[in-house]
Amino acid sequence: MKFTCIEIQGAIYQPERILSLDKFWIISATKYRGALSLGEFKVILASQMGKLDMLAEVKRFMLCYQYLFLRSEVYSYCSLQQDFPLFIENGKDINDVADRIYKKYGTDGPVKFKLAFNDIDTFHTQLPNKISFVEFYNYFVKKYNRDDSFRNIIDLYLYTIGYKPKYYNNLFQKISQLQTVFETIMGKPEQEIQSCGKKHNKEDWKPFLTRQLKKKGIENEKEINLIIKIKNTLNWSARVKYTHYAQQLNTSQLFMKNIRDDRLNGQSTYTTNFDDILNGKLKEKDWMGIDWENIYYFYQVIIKQLIYIEYLKNV
Repeated sequence: MKFTCIEIQGAIYQPERILSLDKFWIISATKYRGALSLGEFKVILASQMGKLDMLAEVKRFMLCYQYLFLRSEVYSYCSLQQDFPLFIENGKDINDVADRIYKKYGTDGPVKFKLAFNDIDTFHTQLPNKISFVEFYNYFVKKYNRDDSFRNIIDLYLYTIGYKPKYYNNLFQKISQLQTVFETIMGKPEQEIQSCGKKHNKEDWKPFLTRQLKKKGIENEKEINLIIKIKNTLNWSARVKYTHYAQQLNTSQLFMKNIRDDRLNGQSTYTTNFDDILNGKLKEKDWMGIDWENIYYFYQVIIKQLIYIEYLKNV
């Protein structure tokens, strides 16, 4: 029997055993080493389909996998490639092919990254429930193929966090794009036209978002307040600063250079204190010292959970 095999880089979490999906199998392919870069974590997708049909499945796998495991870089690596490493293996069955792949790539990746894919814990996904990868994948793909709204949300979300080439690889641009996803899911307050002709929200953002979040099942007041504070903080910082300063340069790289220079001179105001960021203690002159990468990742998780609540909670 002939199997088409495609190598996928950046797959930080891997199934303990061969994982069977509808049209292909997932086989762990990472050699055991003391330390690995994200690009060296690999899985092999194997199928009896032809190359073109297989590539369509690869795209859907990347979307689902990257959504589930934000710290992986499946979408990052694969979106930069025009061609995936592809090879043909002959064997009497998939187990025979898997044995050949194990010999080629090595059988053991770092143990802590091998997961029971039939029962993935919330620690690894940041989702509210444990999931079965097969069930989740089948539901995700079905939703992606049939629901235009979900497809557009996922495409923008993963395009943003996946580091696909853009005109400006800019952190504040990415945060601004996540804001677009947030507002698409949450909606906006109803507006009215004032006598001067300008539009005005009939309701403030905080009570509007509080009501919307509760409708979606988020009841914890502290969680609601944190989501709203981060949304408002990022809305001002990302959109305003990106618009005014980031259109002609890579702002995030410049910021890190300034931070490094300040630290070398003993003048750094660099902080990762979320409380100071959210309660307004950091003044405008200090905004360059905020750990925006950390906030950006935290916001990714918030948006991811909202996408789950809106589109995927019935899986």
